Amino acid sequence: MAKNLFQPGQSGNPAGRKKGLKDKRHYKQEVWEACEKVGIDPFVVLAEIAAGVLKKPDGVPEKINGYLRKEAAAELCQYLKPKLKSVELRNDPEEPVQFIMNFGNGNRIPCNKNSK
Repeated sequence: MAKNLFQPGQSGNPAGRKKGLKDKRHYKQEVWEACEKVGIDPFVVLAEIAAGVLKKPDGVPEKINGYLRKEAAAELCQYLKPKLKSVELRNDPEEPVQFIMNFGNGNRIPCNKNSK
């Protein structure tokens, strides 16, 4: 496999996205609108399944097995407590560790004690 498929600064898809193709934000909005239309909140439904208290439209409690409850709880967890990325720090007295905060607008601010 080639080491560098693309030149620096070149897009992974030089032709770009096809015209008229919707992006993810548009689909998310469509899903939320569909949920609002039928009067459900997917997060509430997942929480009810995880708690084992989901009710059918007629008000009768739904029997939910333990596996489904666990899966619903695991699905909710990724939104409530996202996984953290591991970071390896090495103790090198010649090169002290520097923390840099990136605010997404191009501003990068060093956060180490000695920075000004």
